[in-house]
Amino acid sequence: MEKKELPCCGLADARHVIELPHVYQFDFDLFQCGQCARYWVYAWRGVGGWEETTVEDAEKMQSLGGNDLRAFMKEWARSFD
Repeated sequence: MEKKELPCCGLADARHVIELPHVYQFDFDLFQCGQCARYWVYAWRGVGGWEETTVEDAEKMQSLGGNDLRAFMKEWARSFD
């Protein structure tokens, strides 16, 4: 775990769960807060920010792979484009 400034609990231990595919020129990584267990996607494109995600979406991000994960992330991040 590493310390991150999360929207839910401030400076807290955060577990890097998985590096996600780059879509819409964003770099995405899935994290989980060590205090409250919420999932967050760190979205970075020059400037980074935290996007809350549901448990269901976080589970899909972890279970899908390859083209299925890329297609899911394109839909998940559609508002970023």
